[in-house]
Amino acid sequence: MVLIDSNGDKIHASVKKELVNQFEHQLEQGKTLTFTNFSLNHSVGSYRTTNHLYKISVFATTRVRSCEALHVSLNGFTPVNFHEVLDGSLNPDFLIDVIRHVVEVSHVEMISVNGKETQKISLELHDLADVRLPMVLWRNFSTDVTNAIQLRDEGRVILVLRFGKIKVWKGKLKFVYALVNTINN
Repeated sequence: MVLIDSNGDKIHASVKKELVNQFEHQLEQGKTLTFTNFSLNHSVGSYRTTNHLYKISVFATTRVRSCEALHVSLNGFTPVNFHEVLDGSLNPDFLIDVIRHVVEVSHVEMISVNGKETQKISLELHDLADVRLPMVLWRNFSTDVTNAIQLRDEGRVILVLRFGKIKVWKGKLKFVYALVNTINN
C-alpha cells in the first residue's frame, strides 16, 4: 500500500501475507489512520511506489486506529512530465503516474511470455506540448483500454495511469504493467 500524510508525502507500507487477515478490515483506501509500533526499513528495488528512503513494515503488534480525516484533495497522484520520461532523467526504479489522452492504439496482440499466451497493446499518449509518450499495456489492462476506446462517444479517451513502470522493450522506451483507469470525455 501507499500511505500519504497531511503534507502530501508518500511512503510504501506492507503487511506480510500471514497478517493480512488481522488488518484487512482496518485498511481501506481513503481511510485516515494512525499506525503505531511498526518498523522502518530502507526502500530498495526496481518497483518502488514512492521515492521515500524508507518503507513501513507492519507487525502483529502494530496498532491501527482511525483519526481525524485528511484534506480530501490529498490523493497522492503525481503525474510526470513526458519530457522527463523520454529523456531518461527519471529513475526507472520508481513507479510513476501519468494522465493524458490516447492518440494511437494498436490491436490487441496475443504473444507468448514465459510459455503463457498474454494480451498486449501498444499505444501513445499526447500531452499539451504535443509530446507523445509510447506505452505497452499487458493482460487485462490491454482489454480495459481497448473496451474504453470502443465504448467512447466521439470524445477522447483519457488514460489515468497509477504506478506505471518505465522500461525499455524491443529497444524503445515503454511503460509496462500498470494499474489503469480510463475516463471517457
